Amino acid sequence: MNFCFLFLVDLIKKLPELLNMLPLIFIVFFLFGTSNCKVDFCDENQLPLTNPLQFTKELTRWEYAVDTKFKSLHCCARGYLSIEWFKDGRPYPWPGDVSSFIIYPESANQTVYTQALSTSDAGNYTCRIHNDTMHMMHNTELKVFDSSGYMENPLATYSTPEISTADVGELARLYCEAFVGHIDLPDATSEVTWTKEGNDTLNSPRVSVKKVQRENGQIVGEYLMIDNVNWSDFGTYICTISNTGDQKIIMKTQLRAQNEWSRPLCLGRKITFILGGFIIMFVIIIVYHLVKYYIMKTELSPFRHKIVELRRVFACRKKSKGTSLVLIYGDEDQEFVDSKFLPLINKQSHLYILPQKITKQGKITEDVRRLCLKTEKIVILMSRQLTEKWTRENISRVLEDIISTNNSSSYCIVLLEPLPDDSLNNSGAWNDKTGPRNKLTLSIWDEEMFANGHPFWASKSANCAAQPGLRVLSSSVVVTASPPFRYSFMRLNRSHPNEVPV
Repeated sequence: MNFCFLFLVDLIKKLPELLNMLPLIFIVFFLFGTSNCKVDFCDENQLPLTNPLQFTKELTRWEYAVDTKFKSLHCCARGYLSIEWFKDGRPYPWPGDVSSFIIYPESANQTVYTQALSTSDAGNYTCRIHNDTMHMMHNTELKVFDSSGYMENPLATYSTPEISTADVGELARLYCEAFVGHIDLPDATSEVTWTKEGNDTLNSPRVSVKKVQRENGQIVGEYLMIDNVNWSDFGTYICTISNTGDQKIIMKTQLRAQNEWSRPLCLGRKITFILGGFIIMFVIIIVYHLVKYYIMKTELSPFRHKIVELRRVFACRKKSKGTSLVLIYGDEDQEFVDSKFLPLINKQSHLYILPQKITKQGKITEDVRRLCLKTEKIVILMSRQLTEKWTRENISRVLEDIISTNNSSSYCIVLLEPLPDDSLNNSGAWNDKTGPRNKLTLSIWDEEMFANGHPFWASKSANCAAQPGLRVLSSSVVVTASPPFRYSFMRLNRSHPNEVPV
């Protein structure tokens, strides 16, 4: 009891001192409480987390401030291991003559700030966030106005996207922000409003707005949130930020569905699509039949015959299993080949024609030799252009060079001029060394006779591929495949062949 009594007496004596210290104790507790309750800028209004590394707030492309005032720049992010800051490409820390901004550690390096801004602080500020596998960067341009302040139209700090997207049934989030400055007038106010084209007010219970301010009200903005989005919510939204008087800035964004193809069609649109489809199909059918009638039933014979010929060629080539024919001729015979010979073969057969030009005196290239080795039928147009002289010896020499390239193919030699007179009379040029191997057909060009068909390439009927056979034209010859070439000339007025070595 004595101890308690003495403690109370001592407490009463010190009571005046405790009362004098009470304001100081209150101030300490107030500052401690407010410092712990204050919410960091990057912790408010965060975007949904969708990636391991991402920015968590709308990123400003431009920042504005007044000289000598407080200013902060933010790089709000999540999932990073470190944040790096740069000014005009120069890494933090910066000398005083470069920038007075310093990092705010309490925000996990997401913020740099200065208590007294200077004109030298203007420039491009970049923050780079990264983790073990990826990195991201954001750039902001800072402009500094003189200490007299800013009294003109608001300046956008955040670039409102032209198109914003949202899923049906999810939350849509739109944002706009601008720098309005600070005007020391009692009636000076700044206002931010959202509207939708065709609807001046947004009074749906699913729609809400949230105003934000930074830098003591010099920067204002507003979030427009639409909960449980439906198809009627999509459209163009307008953000208007006004300053004193008629000074204002207007920003637009079009809200669209992330998957437009999932948009349900109303009954009217369904009917429109169905009718449109029927009309398109009807027009296509009419145009098809008109074109078919115009081409196939009119006097435009070139088009008509070309289409018919293409159909016949494709059908017969399919039946002939890709049989091809190599046509060897000289350079100066190109006009004859294009105007007479090729049209004749194409009309009478369905072979793949492979024209090959050779130089004068019958010299063929290695490419032509390899092609002949892979081809079943070979036609040689023999003219004076391939020989120095139109004599038996020169003709035989050229044929020997060409025919010796292949011992397994069938040959047809077409002489564009009659044989020399001595080729039927001189019989001492060659001696037999080997028996006959492959058959060769030799014919003298006669346009009228060839027009009736040639057994080497002509079809037996209009619908079958070429079948080789022997039919007498003006004259025909059976030739052995290796020298000496012994040609058997068969005349129409002779019953037995007359063998003459050439």
